[in-house]
Amino acid sequence: MSTKAQINANQQNAQKSTGPRTVEGKAVVSQNAVKHGLFAAEAVINGENPADYELYHDQMLAELAPVGMVESMLAARFVSSGNSSIRLGRNPYGPTDKEVLVMKLAKPDGTVVASLFDYATHATCLGGRNLTISGDVLGLAEQFVEKILGEQVIAPAFAGASGNIDPWFRVLPGFNTEPGWIPEPVLLGTLLGEEVVHVYRDIENLSAGGDI
Repeated sequence: MSTKAQINANQQNAQKSTGPRTVEGKAVVSQNAVKHGLFAAEAVINGENPADYELYHDQMLAELAPVGMVESMLAARFVSSGNSSIRLGRNPYGPTDKEVLVMKLAKPDGTVVASLFDYATHATCLGGRNLTISGDVLGLAEQFVEKILGEQVIAPAFAGASGNIDPWFRVLPGFNTEPGWIPEPVLLGTLLGEEVVHVYRDIENLSAGGDI
């Protein structure tokens, strides 16, 4: 048990350590608790290269070629947050495909039978020590989409050009069954599945045919 003298000494020492006071120092410590950055408010988080983001930012704005204040504002928002894009993989501003592509397939009478989707990421959230049969992130996203859209809709997933995108949580030994814990593969699969459903529900006009 601490003595009164020790408590007083600790309190006095604590007054000497108040954390960073400069803007630069506060910016550094703001990243101390970052584990994966899935919900990061900043465009570039600790461990990412600002130059990669700047190149991505400039190239996207050049391609969008906004005209006027409104278009410039919308373009900036698109580049910073993405449209049908999510941040599940590492190296998010490198030469990677960040879009979630969705195709809605329907019968001639309009009955939807499938929602195909593509997202470039390795299905390596679970590693070699995992002995549970699982479709990993993509398979869990498929299950989520089919559950939300109904049993009449199948949702095949494609990994796309995923050569440089590992999931944030990778090569885990298995599903964490700790009470209240959302297993990492389920978390990533759900985030991807929700984005697929959002895009699916925004598809209003269907084509009668054409090239795929």
